[in-house]
Amino acid sequence: MAKTTAAWAICAAFTLAAGTSEATKPAAFTVVAGDGRMAAGLFTAGERGAVFDGPGGSRLELSPGAELRFFNVPQMLQLKPGPQTKTHTMLLASGRMEVQVPEQGAKREAVLVSFQRKLMAIATGGTLVAVATPKVSAVANAGGEVLSSWGAAFVPLELGRVRRMAPGVETEGDVPVAPSWEPGRRVWIAVHGTEAIEDLSWKPVAEAARYQVELRRDGEQVPFATQDTVTQHMESRFPGLGPGIYYASVRAFDAYGIGGKASKPERLHVLGVTLPPGSFATDDGSVLLAPGQQAQFSHADGLLMSYLGATRYYPANTAVGLYRNERTVVHFRAPDTDQFASIPLEPRKLRAKVFVGPKIAIWPIDEVVIRVRLQNADDARMDDNVQIVPEVTLGIDRLELDWHREGSELVAKVPPARTPGPWVLRVDIKDQFGLPLGSDFLEIVGQPAKRRAAKRMQASAKKSRG
Repeated sequence: MAKTTAAWAICAAFTLAAGTSEATKPAAFTVVAGDGRMAAGLFTAGERGAVFDGPGGSRLELSPGAELRFFNVPQMLQLKPGPQTKTHTMLLASGRMEVQVPEQGAKREAVLVSFQRKLMAIATGGTLVAVATPKVSAVANAGGEVLSSWGAAFVPLELGRVRRMAPGVETEGDVPVAPSWEPGRRVWIAVHGTEAIEDLSWKPVAEAARYQVELRRDGEQVPFATQDTVTQHMESRFPGLGPGIYYASVRAFDAYGIGGKASKPERLHVLGVTLPPGSFATDDGSVLLAPGQQAQFSHADGLLMSYLGATRYYPANTAVGLYRNERTVVHFRAPDTDQFASIPLEPRKLRAKVFVGPKIAIWPIDEVVIRVRLQNADDARMDDNVQIVPEVTLGIDRLELDWHREGSELVAKVPPARTPGPWVLRVDIKDQFGLPLGSDFLEIVGQPAKRRAAKRMQASAKKSRG
């Protein structure tokens, strides 16, 4: 009888609050993550959901699009022996909401959730999950102390149990348990700036009709992406993720939309790759490096690293280069899994074929020509990103030449020197980043003095006759 009387007092208090208090913006609750809009006293969560912090350390987490009506005046209810409990009342019109209330101390606070139907629930210390759809209203105890009512007496709702109310049907059952993750891949490498997270699996849950995977960035409270699936494997992907550390959690939902606790958040790494000037990432995910260069990896904290052919892993480095200037395959993995992400580091094979000739040259008799042609065994796109920078020296003097294109070659003529010979002509070809591509040199001799004098006499005679 005492329980029934107390339950009637709760219902009466709620009815009084709902009938006389204006349902407007939640003065006692503040949005701390996500967003939404308030219209005509009804709060609608945004595309990323919304998280409210409330009095006494309470917290409300609304699913995207959930609709919640707040009643500003709290009720003082006799929920336990001793002092009354300050109870904040709200009505879930649609969507899903998780209510978290700390264990009660000297200052008692609770959250009462009502539905369009006569189902109600009160979280006095723990986690209450509420779902409202056009066909069913449901509440579940996901941890702690929760009271529920079909419209009569409020009675304790046992941990892990759910109550559902549909037109003409009232049922009670078990909440799906929290899924546990299967071992698997936890590291991806965003060689081209973004990468897709995939291949996440968990152990099946008997009561589950579907699963929902939530992904959030490190340091953020609200998931920025969710994915539904009816299997215990993520069938599609989270595409286009930039470098960072992410956390994935999965929860199971029953056929009425009630979900149990989420799994333990699983830490995922999307490694960023910063390449030094002149290096290049190919379409297949390889990185081309010049001798002495290193690729920089970000968000590798806590990971292990190894090389192809090595027998052990060690804490990951953030900078990795070629081993002995040969092809080097680097593996990254999380400590709790044997699956890894790999990235091949390749020596850059772009070269410049340089010809300086003729190979036996006499100045000023012979015309000396330089020809440069790129030979690329790397990704074909690299040609479009490389600029040829020639450096030509005669002895210790640098020459500025006029270069022009002849088909696939870059060509320049070297005018004879006015200084005494012999001479050494050297050509060094680099790219715009200063990385060497090729070189050649030519030893040039001068015309003998007697032959030069004879040529001058011939030229003078020819001029006189003219």
